[in-house]
Amino acid sequence: MSEDMGVPNHFPLEYRLCLEPEGVHFSIVEETLRQKNPGYSEPFHYIDSRHRKVRYYNTETKHFDTPDWDYIPTETAFRESRN
Repeated sequence: MSEDMGVPNHFPLEYRLCLEPEGVHFSIVEETLRQKNPGYSEPFHYIDSRHRKVRYYNTETKHFDTPDWDYIPTETAFRESRN
């Protein structure tokens, strides 16, 4: 599943979520929130999660961090980072 969200005067934010069956539930295999930037070949990643290894861009430190909260792997990092 993917969704784009318009941002005035910028490229849209691109959110992507990939799930796969795991028993009677689903597992989050990949989750990204990224945005293309002029002058760069690769988009900037705000959230990059693959197989439960989560990194997000910390706006305070200006670095990519792992969650400093009790990460719940059955919820999206996007939802948890908004708390």
